[in-house]
Amino acid sequence: MVAGGFWFIYRNRQPGIQNQPKILTAAVSKTADENPDSDRDGLKDWEERLWGTNPNNPDTDGDGAPDGQEIKLGRNPLKPPPDSLDATQSAKKRLPDESNAEEKKSTLSADIARNFFSDYVSLKNQGLDDNQIQEELYNSLISRLEKEQKSSGPAPTGSFSAKDAKLSSNSKENIKNYANALGAIIKSGFKKNSLNEMLLLKDILTEASENGDYEGLSIFKDYQKAYLDSAAKMRALAVPPDYAAYHADIAGSFNNFAAINAVFSNFGADPFKGILAINDYQQEVKRSSAALSGLIIKFLVDGIEFKTGEDGYIFVEIDKQLNQTSAL
Repeated sequence: MVAGGFWFIYRNRQPGIQNQPKILTAAVSKTADENPDSDRDGLKDWEERLWGTNPNNPDTDGDGAPDGQEIKLGRNPLKPPPDSLDATQSAKKRLPDESNAEEKKSTLSADIARNFFSDYVSLKNQGLDDNQIQEELYNSLISRLEKEQKSSGPAPTGSFSAKDAKLSSNSKENIKNYANALGAIIKSGFKKNSLNEMLLLKDILTEASENGDYEGLSIFKDYQKAYLDSAAKMRALAVPPDYAAYHADIAGSFNNFAAINAVFSNFGADPFKGILAINDYQQEVKRSSAALSGLIIKFLVDGIEFKTGEDGYIFVEIDKQLNQTSAL
């Protein structure tokens, strides 16, 4: 079996992994479609959370006016007259304080939350109905994430390239030794952490949505370390010249998977950046699969064979899975 991100090659035939973003989107859409107003005060439950009002109390401040009516009148639904402030200013006070040095270290999710509120107030003041507001907010969110994806670009691959590789020779013996050494690095780095990250992320986030505990995400720090340690060993490995380009791509993928897992470990604090990292992960799987495929074909061309029990036999297993995946 192969490690971490490469494990995706083994597991991507299981239902749900490739459709993970669709599953998340479907869950969000279902919640939006239900769109409850539990206390029937004119504010949907999700709007109550935005304003800080009680979704189970139609008159949070007890002044005799429903929360929804107070918002329409521009009054603060959290304070009765004469202390009622402008509703927008009151809600803005619940956002992170920009003057605070710690708050200036903003996450992508915090930035989106601020923009979300501003967009919401603007749309509300335009008199749009709930469905129109939700549609506009959804489109705005998708647009922001797409722009962020383009601006951030692919995950960094580090400075290692084919020209930086420590070269040996293209003798059949050196190629075989190289293959076994590389196989050993891939296998040994992930003895404790061999499950696919997407499966782990799905399970951890599902559980966290029920109990609010995101401590399980710390496992991705272990994956990050495993990738970084393995990449370092790859950089020190003697590589046959004809294999240097493939080797650099694989080492680069390990660096990328390390960066992606670092984001996964912080998913609870910055979920929108985590969503972008899911896309990065899927793109990196394609990139690493291409590098592995090229490496394996080169082994075959050079007549390199592996027996069961050899560390290089991992490439035989990978080849089988790549072929099964391409046939789907």
